[in-house]
Amino acid sequence: MRLMLDRSFYLKDTDQVVPSSLDQAQAVAYLREFGERWVYLCFRGKAAKPVYHYSTRTREAAEKAIADFYQEEVRRAQFKAERRQQRKDDKEKAKAEFQGQPGSVFVQSWGWEQTNVNAFQMVRRLSPTAIEAVEISLAIDGEAWTGPMADHVIPCPVAQDLAEACENKIVMKVSSVDAVQVPGTKGYEWGRSAILWDGKRNYYRSWYA
Repeated sequence: MRLMLDRSFYLKDTDQVVPSSLDQAQAVAYLREFGERWVYLCFRGKAAKPVYHYSTRTREAAEKAIADFYQEEVRRAQFKAERRQQRKDDKEKAKAEFQGQPGSVFVQSWGWEQTNVNAFQMVRRLSPTAIEAVEISLAIDGEAWTGPMADHVIPCPVAQDLAEACENKIVMKVSSVDAVQVPGTKGYEWGRSAILWDGKRNYYRSWYA
């Protein structure tokens, strides 16, 4: 059976909470005297294990370390807030300036031990944040290098009326002004987005690497 520890495993009755401007749910530090040394523990969020658990010869040194920890957490909170705002601004920009139009082709290149390529043709825009598309085939670029286990491919767009008549349509989220998110690939950063094709570029594809 796995032993699950909580903060009570690390904390003692003599520990004193060191106050700060931060909410204790975000970060909290404790200080206690242990013989001739001062022990300090710093926790972040809901974590049971301390980020820092050290001792110093003097109380001043321990308080300095705790102050540095709190300053670090303030910077962390500011950075996360800025990132959230940036993502929000990017989404709003994508809604307003999305370059995809019916007939536009988006290409996804992804893989680890092999390189896969998928192409999708936009059918219509469903909302400011979503489009409807169909997957289309690829053709080998005869003018580009081709090997025994690799080649270069280009998308093969179809007539728009055929795309509209296709039953296997895919709903994709708009992720930037020139990209959409392919369903089922969330978390795989190297392959989650399909990028707007310029009509000329070919893409490397490999069955090995």
